[in-house]
Amino acid sequence: KARALTSIALRPGWNLVSLPNDPASTLINEVVNVAAVDTVLTYDPTVSGGWLTAVRDAEGNLAGPLDTIDSSRAYWIHTTTFQALKVDIPGMAGGAEALPPSFSLIKGWNLVPVVSLVSAVGTTIDADQYFSGLKWSRAYGYNSATRQFDALIPTTTATPGRTDTVAVGSGYWIFLTESGDLIP
Repeated sequence: KARALTSIALRPGWNLVSLPNDPASTLINEVVNVAAVDTVLTYDPTVSGGWLTAVRDAEGNLAGPLDTIDSSRAYWIHTTTFQALKVDIPGMAGGAEALPPSFSLIKGWNLVPVVSLVSAVGTTIDADQYFSGLKWSRAYGYNSATRQFDALIPTTTATPGRTDTVAVGSGYWIFLTESGDLIP
């Protein structure tokens, strides 16, 4: 029986998404299999200029310095349709060697994914739990339906009762006051 593909919902305009786990193939044109997607961006503060991009060329392929997509980054995807990405994300095989993910982040702004070994796309996780161990002061998600950023802040004594969440399959800007490792 064929394994069901993971569906990443997209809306016309910009979408800030991530993959819940690594795809079977990381080639951008296999992962981003919607012809209406014309631009894909990600931010890597460790490279000159920070931005990695791919745009649709005359042959219909996404081309540019961003040529692979995996679960270690969040991505800005621009499309003109509601067509979802359908991505082959393999399950864990019994006895296979695999480590849970971890991501090294720098002081300042980082664009991070929300990954999970057990939760489906769209499942929410308490932001304090997901970002535990990090010294963060603010994060932003992007709501493609309203085309607005949603602010998240750590729960502190100054913000009692506030519980912000992050969603598996979404991406977030997060500001760190010191470098650290994101261990979902």
